[in-house]
Amino acid sequence: IPLVLMSCTVLGQSTYMPSNAPGVTSIRGISLNQAGLRGTGMKYNDGSFVNEKDLDIKGSPFFFDDWMSGSVLLVTKEKIDSVFIKYNLYTDQLQVKVDEKEYEFSIDVREFLLPDPVTGDISLFRSGFIAVPGMNERSFYKVLYDGKTKLLVKHKKLIGSEMTSTPGVKARVFEDQKSYFIL
Repeated sequence: IPLVLMSCTVLGQSTYMPSNAPGVTSIRGISLNQAGLRGTGMKYNDGSFVNEKDLDIKGSPFFFDDWMSGSVLLVTKEKIDSVFIKYNLYTDQLQVKVDEKEYEFSIDVREFLLPDPVTGDISLFRSGFIAVPGMNERSFYKVLYDGKTKLLVKHKKLIGSEMTSTPGVKARVFEDQKSYFIL
């Protein structure tokens, strides 16, 4: 059973390269344009489309704003190397870019490796853990330590508000939240 050690709202992001991050090799023959992807039109939890909301919310819902060349392991055990991905922390979905179009995987993603655009450090994100309130078995956790005991951090983006220069008017903003777990 996971134990919540701490949950706090933070502004920064840090990465750590696990010493035992799995090696990922290319598997040819996976057609990303066919059954493995859903088309564009990512939706938020309230049913509105990403592009509809991003205009009035300050900040970004992504772990990193830029598309990064990462590796993906599907629950079917298929590994995909060198694919452009972004991790949306608000929807808890991994997005992929193919031929300049955005998609999300229709096959569940087991884990993915995402490099930090500044340091190059690799972050391992994994799903399949026991569900805790507000999350499910498909939720992604960043693996900080992967041994008999695991140290995980759940990154989330929530929509909050902040005061503007106009009295009484609040702006909607994405706020970072981290929760740590030991398994």
